Amino acid sequence: MPDLITWAAGLTWADIPDHVRTAARHRLLDGLGCLIAGVRRTEALAAARVALSLGGPPESTLLGGADGEGPVRVGAAAAAFGNAVAMHALDFDDTQATGLVHATAVTAPVALALAEQTGASGEEMLAAYTVGLVVACRLGAAVPHAFHARGVHATSACGTIAGAVVAARLLGLDAATTAHAAGIAASGSSGLLEFLHTGGSTEQPHPGFAAHAAVVAARLAAAAPGRIRAPLAHGRVPRCGGGHDDPRLDVLPRAPARADLGERADAVLAALAALPTAPDVKELVTCLA
Repeated sequence: MPDLITWAAGLTWADIPDHVRTAARHRLLDGLGCLIAGVRRTEALAAARVALSLGGPPESTLLGGADGEGPVRVGAAAAAFGNAVAMHALDFDDTQATGLVHATAVTAPVALALAEQTGASGEEMLAAYTVGLVVACRLGAAVPHAFHARGVHATSACGTIAGAVVAARLLGLDAATTAHAAGIAASGSSGLLEFLHTGGSTEQPHPGFAAHAAVVAARLAAAAPGRIRAPLAHGRVPRCGGGHDDPRLDVLPRAPARADLGERADAVLAALAALPTAPDVKELVTCLA
């Protein structure tokens, strides 16, 4: 795990191969489309009202606002929360197949909120988002389907850590502080899959909780560099969070490498939804079509 975070913290836009950049742009655009489509959903409207109530300086844009009719500026953590819930409200956002991680729904809202707050360039925002996307997907791929098999929402467990890496990059934190930010985020991550059995609406807020926690974790690490320590053992999150006996640590890179990203990205990046359905029923809808 430390190697993955160090790799992610040190990766630059120039290190990312062109085909991975293109794939990331497509996923970001897809996520923005899901966000726009989802802002008037009940869960998104409720999340927007909560985001407004959290207060804070007008750092970042909450796209739909409290009524879904127009953007408002709120604190960055609040914006990340509200936009993440809206992006996942329809459950049409991308999904990493082996880990069942909705990666963009967490990492994109964090990237957009922190980039706006810090005045980061488009390239810096895209690099942070791409790195977060890969981190979330690789964590999920390390324990194929194991999070869900044990009742844990992989989007929450993996997305919180990846979102913290995104936030740390855009806040300009060094690799050591980024690692602590990821550890702080991991210590409070996870989401229960009880909604699958009860028909509840708690799935949609999960990316929002993860995005909010990611921003707070990075800020907490930045507020006391080296004094709030949260180291992560290599593979500990896949083993504990997924309960997996033999996590695939080969998908977690041990050093920054352009070749490693290019060779492996296609196998772990989240897939776009070809049809406006949740991934669980995609095959059924395809057959009916």
